[in-house]
Amino acid sequence: MKIPLAKPFIPNTVLKEMKSLIKKGFLTEGNYTREFEKSVKEFINCKYCIAFTSATTALEATIRALNLKSTDEIIAPNFSYPATISPALINNIKIKLIDVDINDYNICIKDLENNITKKTRAIIPVSVFGNSLQYDKLLKLRKKYNFKIIEDAAAALGTSYKNIKVGNFADFTIFSFHPRKSITTGEGGIVTTKKKSEAEWLKMFKSFGLMNNKKSKFEIVGSNLKMSNINALFGIKQIQIYKKILKQKKNLAKNYIEQLSGCKNIQIQKSTLGSEHSYQTFCITVENRDQIIKKMRKDGIETQIGYYALSEQNAFRKNKNVSFSRTLRNSSFLAKHTLALPLYYEMKVSEQNYVIKSLKKYI
Repeated sequence: MKIPLAKPFIPNTVLKEMKSLIKKGFLTEGNYTREFEKSVKEFINCKYCIAFTSATTALEATIRALNLKSTDEIIAPNFSYPATISPALINNIKIKLIDVDINDYNICIKDLENNITKKTRAIIPVSVFGNSLQYDKLLKLRKKYNFKIIEDAAAALGTSYKNIKVGNFADFTIFSFHPRKSITTGEGGIVTTKKKSEAEWLKMFKSFGLMNNKKSKFEIVGSNLKMSNINALFGIKQIQIYKKILKQKKNLAKNYIEQLSGCKNIQIQKSTLGSEHSYQTFCITVENRDQIIKKMRKDGIETQIGYYALSEQNAFRKNKNVSFSRTLRNSSFLAKHTLALPLYYEMKVSEQNYVIKSLKKYI
């Protein structure tokens, strides 16, 4: 039996519409992109939604929108993927990496407050694997210290906190539609924001700085970060059934939890109190993680590490624009011990049980 870590679900209706789109020849950003933005906006129930070529380019555009100086600083969690901080560093903005909570894997609130200074202009917390941030606490800190929240919600489409969907709390929220995510556009990302002025700036920046296509006026120096009609078409068909996809993934996650909770050598990521986890990834911590990955691979099962401790990567450890919290113990531990298990919409319970049986052999 061969079981992948993740598997994108592409409805059959996409192929028919794709042929029609190709015949029309309008392949760049257009009506399908607008429809996808509208569909995501309605699903999240947020104010503004702007589509980009990827979550990473969306994050870079968002950082540029803040008009930060080289002396300003952004705080981010050390347990993450490089895409969380690379856009800031590319633009010569300073990053401070802090620790995360050992149980929910998200940014450590206590460590965050201890590291805020007058230079702190923004934070980029990550809703890890689809687990909600502790927004009551984050919003209090934002009010107290006056910084912007740019949520890296790459994996959190459909996550909610106190019955409100992620995408409505932060100043900017960035979602990803990479093939490992619960729905995919191949490559693609979306930014949500509450302010019209910020949404308009992002729209201009991703379109060469063009304010209005009809008037052809370039108001700012921009780039080409538009999501194509081709990419958007994939997303439209999946967002239409996303509630069904979420329900199935949550059921599978529940089965994992029920069957693994009693295992002595396994710790399951803890969901944030008052939240609904979207389970883009189901992640646990184990001893001998790397050996388990190799052994399960021989059983035909693809597993993967969780995230990285960014402080341990040369690109950031030696970077003059990166500084570190006094202790990064939790993120270092999670980088060595987190294990992502297979989870996808079309996964059968029999396949999942095979994964569980294999895992239990090696822990």
